[in-house]
Amino acid sequence: LHQSVWRSVKDISLVGNNQNLWHFVRNLQCSLHPEIVDLFHWEDIYNFCNPTGLSLCELRESTEYELECESCWNMVEWFWTILLDDFTDEDRRRFLKFCSGRRALSKTSSQPLTLHVSSMLNDSIYPTAHTCFFTLHVPQYSSREIFTDRLHYALNNVTEMDADYT
Repeated sequence: LHQSVWRSVKDISLVGNNQNLWHFVRNLQCSLHPEIVDLFHWEDIYNFCNPTGLSLCELRESTEYELECESCWNMVEWFWTILLDDFTDEDRRRFLKFCSGRRALSKTSSQPLTLHVSSMLNDSIYPTAHTCFFTLHVPQYSSREIFTDRLHYALNNVTEMDADYT
């Protein structure tokens, strides 16, 4: 892929149907000269392929926080590092399904993600979510690695809404 198109694809997050995106990018690459492709901004490609979707940046800007203590901000930083840097696209889709019951976000949804961080330090508790309220509840973990592990476990093992088996 041409470098600008690749950057565009990498910037697009949480696209509901990645097949459409890849087909569009391939067709764009085959149809247009690279200098013309450079005229496209990643948001143009994103809006064309997923006009109702919400990016991770928009999700982060709209997220509300319920923090039980000042030290909980560390968990917020870890959360976004995990979601933005450590997770694959499939992990992000599982996260959305876990928290909202959907595989992609909509710009028309009026409900922001709420991240509730407990003041309790407990590495043995797993994250829980309330899909009706688009809320994720987590305790404080002693490390980002434990947070990542517990979140991965919850996302991969709780596959039904309202069936919290963690």
